[in-house]
Amino acid sequence: MRPFLTICALLSLGACGLSETRFQAEVLSEFCLLNEDCTQTVDQASCIDALRAVDRTACDYDPSAAKTCEQELETEAACVDNGDIGTSTLDYPSVCDEVYSGCEPLYSEPYPAVVTD
Repeated sequence: MRPFLTICALLSLGACGLSETRFQAEVLSEFCLLNEDCTQTVDQASCIDALRAVDRTACDYDPSAAKTCEQELETEAACVDNGDIGTSTLDYPSVCDEVYSGCEPLYSEPYPAVVTD
């Protein structure tokens, strides 16, 4: 009975979050596509390459924040018009900056056209 409970517990933990591999593959791609559509400055492939190039081995990954980030990117991310300067920025959910802790935020320079709410 004990092994069965252990397996059930592990399965339920997996259902609550998003693996780092999936986050890196899917959520970064979605973020970069949204950023490209809003800013028209950085193409999706360059954005993905730059975000994946950051060494995050010393970071703590939060699967629950990753899952929330994925869900909120789909529903809450928006282009914000910068008015007089004629550009737009991507306003993305602040929970996305909580995916990695103990290091720089996920979406930082070289993407000054990206803002958090």
